[in-house]
Amino acid sequence: EVVNYHWGEADIVVYSRIPGPNAGLWRVSASGGVAERLTTPDTARSEGRHVWPFLLPGAKAAVFAIRPAGWGSENDSLAVVELAGGAITHLGLRGSNPRFLPTGHLLFSRSDGSVRGIRFDPARFRLTEPQVPLLDNLAVLPASNVGQGGAMTFAFGANGTVVYQPGSPLGQLVRVDRRGGVSLVRPDTLQYVSPRVSPDGSRIAMTIVAPNGMSDVWIHPIGGTASRFTNNGASDQVTWTPDGRRLAWRDRQNGAGLTSTLWAPVDASSPPATAFTGGAGIAWLPSSTGGFTITSAATTSANIERVSLDALPGTLTPFIHSPYTETAAKVSPDGRWLAFTSNQSGRAEVYVCSIADPTNLHQISTHGGDEAVWAPSGRELFYRDGHKLIAAEVETRTGFVLVRRDTVMTDIFQVGANYAAYDMMRDGQSFIMVRPIGAGAPPVIVLNWFEELRARMAQGGNR
Repeated sequence: EVVNYHWGEADIVVYSRIPGPNAGLWRVSASGGVAERLTTPDTARSEGRHVWPFLLPGAKAAVFAIRPAGWGSENDSLAVVELAGGAITHLGLRGSNPRFLPTGHLLFSRSDGSVRGIRFDPARFRLTEPQVPLLDNLAVLPASNVGQGGAMTFAFGANGTVVYQPGSPLGQLVRVDRRGGVSLVRPDTLQYVSPRVSPDGSRIAMTIVAPNGMSDVWIHPIGGTASRFTNNGASDQVTWTPDGRRLAWRDRQNGAGLTSTLWAPVDASSPPATAFTGGAGIAWLPSSTGGFTITSAATTSANIERVSLDALPGTLTPFIHSPYTETAAKVSPDGRWLAFTSNQSGRAEVYVCSIADPTNLHQISTHGGDEAVWAPSGRELFYRDGHKLIAAEVETRTGFVLVRRDTVMTDIFQVGANYAAYDMMRDGQSFIMVRPIGAGAPPVIVLNWFEELRARMAQGGNR
């Protein structure tokens, strides 16, 4: 699977592939031909992915980001690979999505929404001056986005014109009705990720990411005060068991990148225990004794596994294994259907399959779709289609029938990747979402930005 790429000089395309045996960077001619591997993640150094390649002038090397196993883009570091021979030079610089500008500067993103610059010698792969903050209000895709995490919404032209999308990883936890009306759930502004409403609708579990990239699970009683539930700095993708008695979450502490799903009673009456290893989060069956998780195998892309928790630690068995990427699994309230995202058509779309027979498959979206969430009634399936939130009405009494699709609202709220970044309240009429700072702001165009860049670099970033 091609995740990101750069088309540079000499009609060379360098691109990143994840996961599986082809993980790393590759090169190919823009006119076609046989692709050649450039890099392979070094598991001895706990490298998980090589992403965001950018060809340097002369097309003899490319700068890229190294993502540690089990982590998102907040811990990316920059390196250079030589196209002839594949030698890698580590730059000792934390950042992601690097770009080399005609001014002689290397730009890169940080997970706090900032863009930084540093003078860089593209022939000797040397950083020659200290880094300088250049933009601090840029929309950067969240670290939790496995493929595109760290992407800065910034483009430049050779004449110095730039365009970027303002934004911030920080946001507000809000309740949104079907007309798009918003009310605050919490007054503070933090980096909230993937809120989940408890089965009784009284509490919200969520991940809060600290400025240093450490993430933990918190519980917020609606109308009350939030409390921290985990304290290891490596917890995310939280879910409630359907009986509401436990929380389960992904634990990323394993340095080799093999994540575990832990769970613990909500009342903290016993310490966390390993529910199962090898997956990322869980979509629960109504029984609370198992469900579905996403894994990455050596021979395929992301797959859906069935989880059994009849004995601990639980066991995983294949449910959907294909050459395509399946993510964002969600079980219907009656436990008969599984909604998920797949790129089997060539782009991400939402599908539903029978849990009894995964070959009983139904495509829900037709123009792109992701992040499916079932209504508590089971008669609607919500999903994202670009800047729209769509409601698909379904009939499941005698089988599965897609009745109709309707646009619910314009969607300016936080998006996820490989999971839904929002949840639905038990009334079936409102959602818990994260409203990013600057949501809906128009793009910014700056003329002659290279002159501003040179001045800022010369002044060490002082405005």
